[in-house]
Amino acid sequence: MVLSAPTGSGKSTEVPRWCPGPVLVVEPRRLACRSLATRVAELEGTRLGDGVGYVVRDEHVASDATRIVFATPGMVLRNRSLLGRARTVILDEFHERSLETDLLLALLLRDRKSGLVVMSATLEGERVAKHVDGVHLKAEGRAYPVSIRYLPGREVLPDAMDLPARVARAVVTAANDPGDILVFVPGKAEIEACADALRGPFALVPLHGGLPLSEQRRAFEPGRNGARKVILATNVAETSLTIPGIGVVIDAGLVRQTRYQDGRGYLALTAIADDSAMQRAGRAGRTAPGVCYRLWNSAARLNPTTLPEIHRESLVPLVLTAAAWGERVEALPLLDPPKPYALEAARADLQAWGALQGDAALSACGQGLFELPIDPAHARLLVEARREGCLDDMIDLVAVLSVGRPLFVEGPSDLGLEEDLRLSGCDASAAIRALRAARPSDHNVSSFVVREARAARARLRHTLGLPEHVFEEQTIARDALIRAAITADPRLAHIARRRGKNVAAPSSSWRAKAP
Repeated sequence: MVLSAPTGSGKSTEVPRWCPGPVLVVEPRRLACRSLATRVAELEGTRLGDGVGYVVRDEHVASDATRIVFATPGMVLRNRSLLGRARTVILDEFHERSLETDLLLALLLRDRKSGLVVMSATLEGERVAKHVDGVHLKAEGRAYPVSIRYLPGREVLPDAMDLPARVARAVVTAANDPGDILVFVPGKAEIEACADALRGPFALVPLHGGLPLSEQRRAFEPGRNGARKVILATNVAETSLTIPGIGVVIDAGLVRQTRYQDGRGYLALTAIADDSAMQRAGRAGRTAPGVCYRLWNSAARLNPTTLPEIHRESLVPLVLTAAAWGERVEALPLLDPPKPYALEAARADLQAWGALQGDAALSACGQGLFELPIDPAHARLLVEARREGCLDDMIDLVAVLSVGRPLFVEGPSDLGLEEDLRLSGCDASAAIRALRAARPSDHNVSSFVVREARAARARLRHTLGLPEHVFEEQTIARDALIRAAITADPRLAHIARRRGKNVAAPSSSWRAKAP
C-alpha cells in the first residue's frame, strides 16, 4: 500500500499502531526515530523500549518483544533480524529517496515476506503504487492554513549571502506573529552563525542530528522562563516531527547535499526542491494556523522534487550493501535504475579495494567495510591503517576528511605546522597535528571543523572499540600512513608537480603527495 497524506495528519504516529505487528517503521533520520518512538509509546501507554522502541546508531532501545520499532535504514540493512521478525514494514518519508531506502524497498519487493506500507506527504503516489503493485490511498487529513510570505535576498533563487543577518531581520519581521519560530538553515555552521546574529529575549535552541538526545529534547520543551523559542534547525526538522507551539517558519531554502563527479564526492550547497519547501512550510501548520517566511524571491522556480540520491551520489554504498545481501544491483527492482557509468565507477572502486568476490559477494575486506558505518573509502583506509600500526593517526585524518569542509582557513600559519609542511610536504600530517593541538586557534583552522572532526573521532574510536585517548605531542607515523593509503587504493598515489613555490594537488578526495 502507498499512503500520501499532508504533514500533520498523524500518519507517522497512527498508522504503525493500526498495522499488524510486529511493525518495523523505517525513518530516514535518527531524530525522527527517537521522537516518534517516544510519542507512540505515550499513546500506547507503554514504557519506551517495551511495547515501542527504536534502533539507531549507538542506541538500541528495543527488545525482541517490542511490537513497534522505529529504525534508520542503515541500521535495518546491517541488522537483518529487524526485517526478519517484522510482519509489517513501513517506509516513512519515502520522498527523500536515499540510497538505503531505495535499496530497502527493492529488497522487500524481491522477498515479499512482509506487509508493506510506503508513506509520505509529498511523493509520486501513483507511480510508486504501480511499482510496488499496490494501491494508492490519498488522505486529506486536517491541516491548518499556512500563509506564505517572501523576504528575498539579492538573488531570485535561495542563496547564502548574508544569511545570518537576513535570518535576524526575518525574526524581527515575525515579531507580531504568534507562536515559536522554526528556522531552517543548511548546516551546523549556519546554526552557530545565526545564533550569534540574533538579539532579543529569545530562547535559542539548536536542532540537528549530531546533538545528543538530551539536547534535542529542548526543541520540544517550553522556552525557559516563558521566553519565545527560536529553533535553529537543519533539515532534520523537515519531516516526521511535530514541535509544539510552532507558529512561524523561516526557510532559507538551502540544503547541503552530496554530489559525485569525476570519481570525487563533495558537499554542495544547493536550493531545495518544491517538495521540501512544502514540507518545511507545513511545520507551521501542525497545531494552529501559521506563517512561513521564505528567504527567496516569489518568482523563483524550484525543482518540483528532490533528486534521488541514486542519481546524484556515489553508488559505492549501494553496490557494497547489495553485495552484502548477495545481490547484484542490476537484478533488483529499484524504483529508478542507476546510471550504468555510475555503477561501473562504483565497482571499479570496490574492486580496487579488494572488497568484491565476483559481482555479488563481498570478500573479507568488503565485509569489514560494510560493518563500519562510515564512507567506504574512509573505512578502507582504517582497515589498512590497523595493519600498518598507524590506526590512531588514520582515525584523526579520516575524522577531518569526514567533515567535508576545509580545515585550514587560509592555509597553516603556525610555525610548527609550516615547518612540518616544508619538511614533509604533507598536508595530512598538518591536519592531524591541528586536530590534536591544545589550542587549534593558533593553527589558523576553522573552529567549527575542529569540533566536528573531534566529535567524529570520538564516534570512530567508539565504533572500533577503542578507548578515549588524550593526544600529546608525538611523532606522526607518516610513512605508515602513506603505506596504508596506497595499499588501500593504489590510485591514491600521485606525482607532485612543482610550479614555482606551489605543489599542484591532485583531484582526489585524499591528497597523497609523493615524497
